[in-house]
Amino acid sequence: METPSPSSSPSASPSSSPSASPWSSPSASPSATPSATASESAGPWCPQTPTGLTAVPGDNSAVLAWDLPLEDEATALTGYEATVYSIEDPADTQNATFAASALAATITGLRNGRVYQVVLKAQNAVGLSAPTEAVEVRPTNGIDGEVSRLVVEYEPGVASVEAPLVATGSDVIDEVGLEPGKALGDGLMTVELTEPVSIADAEAIAEVLTADPRIVSAEPDQVVTTASFPETSPNDAQFAGQQWNLWGTYGIGAAETPNDMTTAYATAQGAGVRVAVIDTGITRHEDFGNRLLPGYDFVSSYPELKSSREAVPIGSDPATNAVSFDGDYVATDTYGELGWDNNPADPGDWRGVAPVRNSSWHGTNIAGIIGAEANNSIGIVGVAPKVEIQPIRALSWRGGLLSDVAASITWASGGVVPEVAENPTPANVINLSFSTEGMCTPALQTAIDGALSRGVTVVAAAGNANDDVSKYAPANCDGVISVGASDRNGKRAGYSNFGIGIDISAPGGDANGDGSAGVFTLSNTGAQAPLIDGYAYTQGTSVSAAHVTGALARLVELNPESTPSELSFILTGAGNVKHFAQDSCDIDPLKTCGPGIVQIASNTMTNTFNYTGAVQTWTVPAGITSVYVEALGANGGLGGGGSRGGARVQGTLAVTPGETLSIYVGGGGGAGSAGAAGGWNGGGNGQGTYGAGGGGATDIRQGGTAVVNRVIIAGGAGGGGFYGGGGAAGFPSGSAGVLCSSTWTSCVNNSSGGTQSAGGTNGVGANTSGSNAGGGGGGYFGGGAGATNAAGAGGSSYSSNAVTSVTHTAQANATNSAHGSLTITTTVPSLTPTDLTAAGFTRSVDLSWTPWSFDAVTGYRIKWGTDPASMTNQIDVNSPASTFR
Repeated sequence: METPSPSSSPSASPSSSPSASPWSSPSASPSATPSATASESAGPWCPQTPTGLTAVPGDNSAVLAWDLPLEDEATALTGYEATVYSIEDPADTQNATFAASALAATITGLRNGRVYQVVLKAQNAVGLSAPTEAVEVRPTNGIDGEVSRLVVEYEPGVASVEAPLVATGSDVIDEVGLEPGKALGDGLMTVELTEPVSIADAEAIAEVLTADPRIVSAEPDQVVTTASFPETSPNDAQFAGQQWNLWGTYGIGAAETPNDMTTAYATAQGAGVRVAVIDTGITRHEDFGNRLLPGYDFVSSYPELKSSREAVPIGSDPATNAVSFDGDYVATDTYGELGWDNNPADPGDWRGVAPVRNSSWHGTNIAGIIGAEANNSIGIVGVAPKVEIQPIRALSWRGGLLSDVAASITWASGGVVPEVAENPTPANVINLSFSTEGMCTPALQTAIDGALSRGVTVVAAAGNANDDVSKYAPANCDGVISVGASDRNGKRAGYSNFGIGIDISAPGGDANGDGSAGVFTLSNTGAQAPLIDGYAYTQGTSVSAAHVTGALARLVELNPESTPSELSFILTGAGNVKHFAQDSCDIDPLKTCGPGIVQIASNTMTNTFNYTGAVQTWTVPAGITSVYVEALGANGGLGGGGSRGGARVQGTLAVTPGETLSIYVGGGGGAGSAGAAGGWNGGGNGQGTYGAGGGGATDIRQGGTAVVNRVIIAGGAGGGGFYGGGGAAGFPSGSAGVLCSSTWTSCVNNSSGGTQSAGGTNGVGANTSGSNAGGGGGGYFGGGAGATNAAGAGGSSYSSNAVTSVTHTAQANATNSAHGSLTITTTVPSLTPTDLTAAGFTRSVDLSWTPWSFDAVTGYRIKWGTDPASMTNQIDVNSPASTFR
């Protein structure tokens, strides 16, 4: 584990002091605006003030709108500048600029419930206009405000008659009374507060309640929302100054510079993804927002592990000064009983004996790197700022037992740990930021295997011993993603373990004298017990693992059906990582560090194919070996009895760079009429006035255009009949049509609607000859035709062995005769050019490189300087350039 150097909690610097108006405009004053007589004089002028400014509240945001300035003779506008200022907290100030063509904009990162004032200035080449009159806005989620109740979950076995008294047994906490609320089922109950309190006070009360061994969790009963993250620089106070690990030359690619964001955060932020941090526990911190999930404390308290935590005076008996292995002993009312309990709060891991240290707040450090809140005007930004974090305590002041770690992994991933309540929010990704010398134990490997089998990805720190990673667990366990540490200069951090067992590297820092080459993250100011929120520089492969865990959370959001092995493949692919400086992590070629440095600047590129009535093609870009596909079969036409939706097939298709896929998008079946036509690509024809056509299938063909080359098929729905609704497409077979009585009082499956085997050949839905009957839908087996007055059956769906993580579902009863569609989503790798060469001449250099072939490439940025870690000179050239002087 790493020991950070704590520092006090930083605050955002206000753009103006409380005693000064934030609306002053040094470049413009009333005298700078031309009067009626002055306008006849020659000379440039600042623009007039914009008019009609309004501000509409949003969720953690405000939507601004305005009109153009009054016409004058000023130089043409170049843009606008808005200032948003909190009345109650002058430090909460934002400035934003907009294009000259803009007449509306959204300001994000505001706090719900706060009153802000907004002014706007116009700008031209001369300067800024005078500000508008300030308008007020109070962002809201609609029901934000003070908290009036808590939601409490009780331990199994707490009797229903006892439960209302458990949480309210103290009657008063921090001068707030507690009263039983209503039971919510499954051991949940509300606890009413006798007076409304702030969120912070409610969380403090919840923490006191959670210390009761009969209570699993307690939390404020409120609506939680997360601020959106724009493609411009975040307003978090320490982002620009300290977080080189996000925007530096060898950071993870969230930005090119502090003020030049990539599209990484616009693509994904880990929303809806859960990460378990198995560590020293956690301290509450404002920069987590409201995204901490209930966790668990798996630190054991065996008597034989007692030891002295402070130096023992000469002549004293060490046994008399021995304390528990579980640091919860310092205050069991606050941190939980000794041994396993449901309170993952970190009591501090300080030591007065070697190795002497203040409390590291290591779990808070790691969780902050993974998921610190974005755009809240304070602190830092996490790699995945919308991820939900589940703290699990497995390490205490003396480290952690691997048996406790194994239990933690099992519980975190949704497995069963005897005598421990089931995890209600199992993780998608588990972070293990610790290491010990030794082989992977059977218990540890079994726990990891179980997590992988449940679809959970496991990340492990390589260790800080400057040694071969094969000697250190859990990084040497099978199936984990082992992470080494890189420094600010793009090389292996001197402490990082290395070797062929390293799967990828990530910024771990290499702290210099002032710590600025370390990684800045969340901490606490307490030297022993936790005090108030703080920030600190830290370093180590623990930090590197946290970056990779955050990157994986983003990938899970983008690829929710992918397996751990597929996610690892995407993460570590040679095209997706950032190259080490000079393409090598270490001067010693035997000290390898994986394929490169993790980066999150990779995008997804989406291609959607709609119905055209003809075959369409798509060529796989270079470097792409798998794509995510969603295929929708077409709907049947409307007969007398309605229609059904085509099938939906989702999955990951293995592809070869450069190959061409053939795309067939099914057409919707014709509505009931004389000779209603079936949809293109397999829909069967209807018959009679009310017999509708079946929908066509949507499919991909790989290696040719014949029917046998189909690898994904989403069946089309059957057409409706006189009384019957068309059968829905499906897997492994489509539904039969539905026949309703003439009074429409009952509907039953109509066996005469046909079966898949009775459908047309080559995946074509059968044409009907029955009066007022619907045609079959297209599919792997085409749907059978309806008999007289009956609807046609839906076609069946299909996926070949080339498709993994497949999901077959039926669409809802969608729009009649709607066509199908097919979407291919590609995770675009890093667009780093290769083979860069430079030839020097007098005061010039000729550069050449090999570009990537993606259409998404719009240009290249060339940087130069004397310090590889800080290249301040840059120029952009447009694609498809591959040379520059």
